[in-house]
Amino acid sequence: MATPIKLNQLRAFVEINRHGSIRAASRFLSLSQPALTKSIRELENSLGTKLFIRSNQGIYVFYNALV
Repeated sequence: MATPIKLNQLRAFVEINRHGSIRAASRFLSLSQPALTKSIRELENSLGTKLFIRSNQGIYVFYNALV
């Protein structure tokens, strides 16, 4: 059974997308980077898809997350 999606996970997704990095979003949300990363990982597991493309240049919303 899939884990229910939590509001803080959706907020993490929105802020990472808005700020363009986990570091900036974690500062904005006053969370540690590991906590924010864990929240996104749990959201991805709940939805069964990756939400971001991670690279050296930054983090980008994965196409599936926009649909």
